[in-house]
Amino acid sequence: MSPDKQSRSSGLRFPTELEKNKLFVKGLPFTCTKTDIENIFKPYGALKDVRVVTFRNGHSKGLAYVDFEDEVSAAQALLKTDNTIIKDRTISVALSRPPERRDPSEIKSYPPVAKFKSQASPLLLGRRAKLSFTPSVLQKKSAQTASTSADDKTPLNNDDFRKMLLGSK
Repeated sequence: MSPDKQSRSSGLRFPTELEKNKLFVKGLPFTCTKTDIENIFKPYGALKDVRVVTFRNGHSKGLAYVDFEDEVSAAQALLKTDNTIIKDRTISVALSRPPERRDPSEIKSYPPVAKFKSQASPLLLGRRAKLSFTPSVLQKKSAQTASTSADDKTPLNNDDFRKMLLGSK
């Protein structure tokens, strides 16, 4: 590998252009094995590889990639096997086209993360927020009266609270 970034290749492991000798098969029965798929596509030409797409537990997703030796065999198999019925399921066959590589800046994460830590909600940062059940309008007034009452050191009575909550009357 070259240390110079400009002369290095893109580093993609898989091609992103249309693969004319590889077919993508979907709608397969979940019980379909690699040998079953080979038997379906073998009459149309020499097979290079057959790959059944599975979940992590090994069960089939109903998808497969069939890789032919040449493009002519793949095209012939595509025309002959598309929309055929296998074990009560209609399969769809197309030329394999890997998905385009997306720019990492376009990928959106959930929950949205703020650009700066000061803008991020405490819940998003994994900290608990201090919740107040007092409306913000009353918090401002109570903060002002708390400072004046702290100077007086006299306990408030019901009339004081009525004035504080309803306004001075």
